[in-house]
Amino acid sequence: SLPFLKGDLHLHFRDLAQKYGSLLSTRLGSQLIVVLSDYKMIRDAFRKEEFTGRPSTEFINILEGYGIINTAGKLWKDQRRFLHDRLRRFGMTYIGARKTQMENRIMNEVEEFLYILRAKKNTPIDLNPILAVSISNVICDIIMSVRFSHNDARFRRFMDLIDEGFRLFGSLEAVVF
Repeated sequence: SLPFLKGDLHLHFRDLAQKYGSLLSTRLGSQLIVVLSDYKMIRDAFRKEEFTGRPSTEFINILEGYGIINTAGKLWKDQRRFLHDRLRRFGMTYIGARKTQMENRIMNEVEEFLYILRAKKNTPIDLNPILAVSISNVICDIIMSVRFSHNDARFRRFMDLIDEGFRLFGSLEAVVF
């Protein structure tokens, strides 16, 4: 499939899924790739031990296999359990007062997001940096009880560097194969 890849890989797989169904496989170079594109199927798959492995990529090599999305096996289970426990303590729950705490944090950021959109009314706008800061602010509020202004130049620069890093790693996807 490598010669036929054009543009973003996830969009290519989306188009294949629309043509061939929500479960398909293809080869990228010598690697067999299985694509799941149905929410329920993905959820069911990731509940099974067989699907906890991660592919070997340069990104994972740099992080040396650490991090919530880069681990596998027992370390992945331990980190997932730890993360779920901590998120519940921060209010990520379906019931009770803690749910209200989390909703309030998110809704405060949604209000700020909508304020920015209203201020840019009738002008073209790139939503990516605004969404990135908004999402990061929810995470920063949970973890550090701090949020950053959308006009904070240092924080925007930090967000731009993260975006650039992921874009650069993403541009190497086909080269890996």
